Formats: sequence, C-alpha cells, structure tokens
Amino acid sequence: MKEIYTWVPWFRELGRVIADGDPDDLVRRAKATQWSEGDDSAPISLFRYGDENVDPFSFVYTLASRCGSLASRTRICTSVEDVFGLDASMPVDDDDAFIFPQGTPQNTLFHMNGAGNPPLLWRLFQDAVRGVSSVSDAHFSEALGIGNVGTAKLSQTLFLVNAADFIPYDKTTALFRADAPSGSPDLATYRESIAQLRGRFPGCETWEINLFAYLVWSGKLKVGANAFCASTRLNRADTEFDEEFFKNNWIRTDGPGSHDYWVGPPKNDTRSGTSHYQLDDPEPGDLILLGRGSDGRGVGVVTGNDYSASETPDGNDRIHVVWINKQSCPGVSNVQTGIWKAWKILADYRNAEPYRPTFEMLDRLTGADPQVQPPRHAPVSSVSHPRNQILYGPPGTGKTWSTVNLALAIVDGKTEADHDLERYHELLESGRIAAVTFHQNFAYEDFIEGIRPVLGDVGGLRYERRDGLFKTMAERAKNAPEEQRFVLIIDEINRGNVARIFGELITLIEESRRDDGAEKTVVKLPYSGNEFSVPGNLYLIGTMNTADRSIELLDTALRRRFVFRELMPDVHHPDLPQDVGGVDCRQLLGAMNQRTTLLLDREHQIGHTYLLDVSSLEELGQRFRERIFPLLQEYFFDDWSKIHAVLGGNPFVVSSTPDLRAELADLVDPDQRIWQRLSDSDPRWTSADAYRAIYQTGTDADAS
Repeated sequence: MKEIYTWVPWFRELGRVIADGDPDDLVRRAKATQWSEGDDSAPISLFRYGDENVDPFSFVYTLASRCGSLASRTRICTSVEDVFGLDASMPVDDDDAFIFPQGTPQNTLFHMNGAGNPPLLWRLFQDAVRGVSSVSDAHFSEALGIGNVGTAKLSQTLFLVNAADFIPYDKTTALFRADAPSGSPDLATYRESIAQLRGRFPGCETWEINLFAYLVWSGKLKVGANAFCASTRLNRADTEFDEEFFKNNWIRTDGPGSHDYWVGPPKNDTRSGTSHYQLDDPEPGDLILLGRGSDGRGVGVVTGNDYSASETPDGNDRIHVVWINKQSCPGVSNVQTGIWKAWKILADYRNAEPYRPTFEMLDRLTGADPQVQPPRHAPVSSVSHPRNQILYGPPGTGKTWSTVNLALAIVDGKTEADHDLERYHELLESGRIAAVTFHQNFAYEDFIEGIRPVLGDVGGLRYERRDGLFKTMAERAKNAPEEQRFVLIIDEINRGNVARIFGELITLIEESRRDDGAEKTVVKLPYSGNEFSVPGNLYLIGTMNTADRSIELLDTALRRRFVFRELMPDVHHPDLPQDVGGVDCRQLLGAMNQRTTLLLDREHQIGHTYLLDVSSLEELGQRFRERIFPLLQEYFFDDWSKIHAVLGGNPFVVSSTPDLRAELADLVDPDQRIWQRLSDSDPRWTSADAYRAIYQTGTDADAS
C-alpha cells in the first residue's frame, strides 16, 4: 500500500511538463513514446486525425488507458519518463499503484472524428495544471460542448494531472455526492461537488477519497459493521506514528516477538505479561478507529491484513488501510496500545464532531441508523419473509399499496408494517428499496445489463455498457452487511416477457441458488464478462393483475420460483363507506362483483380501492364515470347488455330501438337495440336511488 498513490506526483509532473511546452513539442514527444513493440509505435487513435488534433487531454487519457497490463505500462511509463524528462518514477510492477481513472483505449480522444477545439483544450489544460481556481467557467463549459467529451471523461483527466484540486465526477463518486443535476454540471456545480466530498472525508486528500469510492463502487471493498481501535503509540509511550500510518496507508504494532505482542490465538496463554492483541481479526471492510490515549487520530477502512495471511507473523506485517478521516479529536477515545475490538468507544467516535460526517456517510452507504445499536434497519433474525413473492388479484385490490407495507416489513425485519410513506421514500432514496414496472418492450438489457447507444453532442453515436436495476440492487446488497435487507418491487410483472428479461438469471433467484444457498450458482454475464450471483439479502416483490389477459402467458419458470399471495376485493374494508347520501358502498360493491363473477369469473371483479373514502354522491358519480364504468367496458368488450346487468338494470346504461330509414330497413334487424351511457351532465349520476337499484330490488331506478 505504500506505493498506491505514486501516480499522483508522476502525472502531476507530466502535466506540468506538457503545460510548459507547446502543441508541436507534445506531438514530438508523443511520437517518441514507445507505445508498442516495434519501430512504428505511435498509437493509431491518437494520431488518426492528424497532428493538429493531438491535444494534451487526449494524450494523457490515452496514456492512462494503456496502463492496464504489466508489459504495456512497463514499456510506456518507462518511455514517458525518458521522453518527458521526469524525475518521478512509477512502480510498474505494483498493481496497487495503478488504481486511477483509465478509461478504455477505444474512447480516449477529446474530439469527434477530428471535430474538436485543440486551442481551447490547451488553454483549459494549462489553467488546470495551475489549479481549479484558474479554470474559467466558459472554458469548462465549452470543453463539455465538444463531441465525445463528457463530464466523467473530462473530470477524470483533470484529476490525473492535478489530483490535489480535482476529483472524478463519475459513477464511482456518485454514491458519495448529493443528487446530481440533469445534464452536465457547470464549473460551479463541479467545484461544489469537490467541496462536498472533502467535507464528507475530513482531512483526506482527493486521491484517498477517489480510491475509497472506487473500491466500494467496484465491489472490491464491502464496508461492514465491525470496528477495531488501534494506537499510534505502538508500545512506546512518547512516540507517535500517525505520520507513518497516514503516509503508508497501514497500521502496525511492534509485532509478535517484541514485548509479547501476539497474534490472536492462543488466547488461553497464561504467561505473565503477555498481551493478546487481535492482530489477525480485522478483515477487509472493518473500521479502524485510530487514537492515542484519550485523543482520536482518525478513521480508516481495512483493505488487507498481513497478520491473518502470514503463517509466521513478524515485525514487518501490516494491516493495510484506506483512510476516510484524518482529523484529530481530543478526549474521544481510550486507546493505549495494540489493536482491540472497539466495543465501547465506537459510539464516542460516532458522536464526536470531527468524525460525524464520516459516520453519516457510512450510515448512508450501509443503510445503518446512527441512533440505535444494532441498527434498526437490521431485520430480526426470527422474522422471515419469502425472498420471491407475487401479490396477485383483480384491479383495485391494493396490490401496489400493499407492496409498500411488505417492503417496509422486510427491510425492518418485522412481521408487518404500517403504511409509512415517509419511511418508504427514505429507503427509496437510500437505495434499500427500488421499484420498476415491466412492459412488453422491457428487456434483459434494461433489467440486468446491456450496451446502449449514446448520442454525441455534435452528432454521431457511441456505445456504453449500462447496468440494469436488478444488477445494481444485487451489487448494492452484496456490498452491505448481510443482516441488511434490500427489496426490488416489480409492478405488473406478468406484462413483461419474463424469459427474455431475466434470461439465465431466473435460476439464480431460487433460495438454494443464492449466495447463501446450498447450491450457490455463479454465472458470467454476456456483456461485461463479470461473474454474477444473487445475494441472499435481496428480496423480490411482484404484482400481477389477474384481469390482464397476459396472465395466461405467465412463464412457468416464474410460477415455480415465486410464492403467490392473492388479494381479493374486501367489502368489509374499514375505509369503504356504508352511507354516502344513503348509498351503502359495501353492498354496492358486493352486488356488482357477484354478477361479474357469474358473467365472467372471479378474477374479473372490481377492487375495493375504487370506492375507498368516497364522501359524497358527486364523488361517487365521478368514480363511476371515470373509473368503474371504463373498467366494465374493458371487461365485457363493450357488451352493453352485460354491463347493464352488472349495474342491476339501473339508468346508467340506456337503450332504444332504431328509427330506421327506408334504405336501412332491409339491412338492420328492427329489434336491435342501441345502447349508450348517460351523459356526464345527467343528474342521475348523483341519484342515491340509481345506486341503490344496483343492490336493492324494488328501487325506482329512474329517479333523478
């Protein structure tokens, strides 16, 4: 970990050398760089559109994109150091030293097929090397207006050449920023984002922030709930090692064999004076609370542990850390020497002002509640829910409404939950709950991952791989503690082609095939080539309208892998009124549903939500005209005689015999009836007798 940020001064020096030169000098040096084996080593993409289109941004981004393999970066970085006369050197054999924005070799140019603005890019590059305060709003916005130049690409290159002042504005840092504006941010918004990130990682450098963001986003680091305290004193009362720990991204003790510092077991050792520090316990993702005596020194996250990996630990072993807060705070801790599980001081660090932004950020990341330990979001282990379930029933039975309660119950580990919309939206914003609606054109590429075309600013298309919601939720759940539950709601699940949407992943959602199942299954995704599995803490809730004819096409694989819960009309629902101007809505609904069941089937009933909270005859009439009547027309395919029957023969449907002209007499059955609905202005829509006629016999249905 010592070399992990070596790229920062290396690119910084390179940027200054380029900025001090001119376009001709850059072209000359770029062509002299050993890009590939052989004499003709110039990268095709960089020079494809002529020397006049070689700009510093395209050069630096091309260079970064070619640092993936050991052979390539060994050749290129060594050549760049020689050609540009750099004093800094890159440790090419250390993979950790190459964790920086690299892009792809296929998309490194800051112009669209030669259509760009090299003079502008030169001015912006030279200003950026001097610092973010030197960059003008106009130059920044104009650069984003160049084809094939997006915010992520521009900010990544600015970060490479001046990491002290910039940070990527891309998907790796998005999780730690406030909601991004639509479109590309202006320079003021970008600066505000940088300040915001600095505030959430107090005392940390931008490259430390970016590394942590990348490790979390990529899934390489899963932040957990365990915390350990560590001392900067080692076993020396008068010496502190903060500077060493921060510089080298590690913590250590004097190691086993020196003053009886031991690794974990044997914990039953009874020799006098022996201290059993838990050196091998911290694992990647665990927190490190750094302190000295009663003073806090910082917070980090473990990325590796030499003690746990070594069969014969010695004084050279280290616990490697990425620092996320390097602020001091007097009187917060009680850390003397060694490394211990932080049972008692975690709350003190959490509540200390210098560390509060860090823990707020971690709470948002993991979904933890800072007020309660253990977190209230963590489910009670005794409360279980099916991992895949579908709520089905006729329209208006509260299926979508019930998904809110069910999702809250799952996430909060309860048997049932109240309809708390504020809490629900809080979980939506935090990413613990997500929702999607299936439709006929919804596909695997929308749900899992796919290649999507992106229109350039000045025309032309480029393609990029995008993760779908299911994959995003699965990765989010994997990167959270196992006890935290995540819910994906799929509304109208039967309206999509399930086989096409889930593809090979339909098998992975089974209980036994998940990460914690006995038959854990991993597949390789076709677009990214990444391995993928479904975590056990991701729950799926679907809704299904049984009146939808697409129910007949429901995939058998879906039926077999989901638990089905039926929701039918509830005539006893407490919000279904019994007296609306003399009309009993419960009897009204019951009578209509009895008839639709006889004329069609039980799946084509009218849900109780159509009549909930009706308070007047005017409102009842509006519900019938705008919601119930159109539903009946859909059910019966405009068979007005059956609609008339469902309504008990009341006046909402009227018929008449045709007044045939002579020329139609031989073409139309004279006994045929013409059906029509009452006009919206007819007063019978607000007549209590008209509604009572639906469920009572002997009522004057024509009353006005």
